[in-house]
Amino acid sequence: MFGVARCLVWVPFLVVAACGGCASVSTTSRSGSVELAAPRVIAWQCPAPHRHRRAAVAAFEVPKGMERAALEMAHVYTAILAAEGTFGQVMVLAEGGGPAGSSVPDGVDLLVRGKVERFVAGSGALSEHVDVHVWVKDMRTGSVLWWMEQSALSKPRRDLDLFWNVIPGGGAASYQRLTHALARQFAELLSDREAKRRGCLNLDR
Repeated sequence: MFGVARCLVWVPFLVVAACGGCASVSTTSRSGSVELAAPRVIAWQCPAPHRHRRAAVAAFEVPKGMERAALEMAHVYTAILAAEGTFGQVMVLAEGGGPAGSSVPDGVDLLVRGKVERFVAGSGALSEHVDVHVWVKDMRTGSVLWWMEQSALSKPRRDLDLFWNVIPGGGAASYQRLTHALARQFAELLSDREAKRRGCLNLDR
């Protein structure tokens, strides 16, 4: 008898809780996960000798019509590289400085540049996709120290069918979230952990 009574109480509660969840879920939620492809490493050097150097991140080269994302992506990479201590100092190259590095301020040792090869961004109803090349140029020698080809993808989440109601799954992650994931991946490729994995044992800073 006790078991039956408990079921009679619990079932309505489940229905109310589930429906309450349905009411709170927004169809504009951008909760899709971010899928990172394994990066293609074109150039890589031991990062330890460059830890103390000053780096500037230029506005990314983006497809026509997506100019707003150019500086946004530069700011994201700057924030992540600074937080991870990848270089001694990291700054965003002032807008108008030119991604080609012709107006790089004095004292900048390294120039970080990015070029977006594929950019699919929207409301989240469809998949979001960012493919980008990111490289770091030594301003003194003109050589490229690191160069990576990166790719991130996010798909809308499937709706959850509860028979009595459907909970929207949420849209694909925004390109800003994809950019954050790509920036973290790039910083990791320049980390001491990656250097040790590659046999670069000189980790002194």
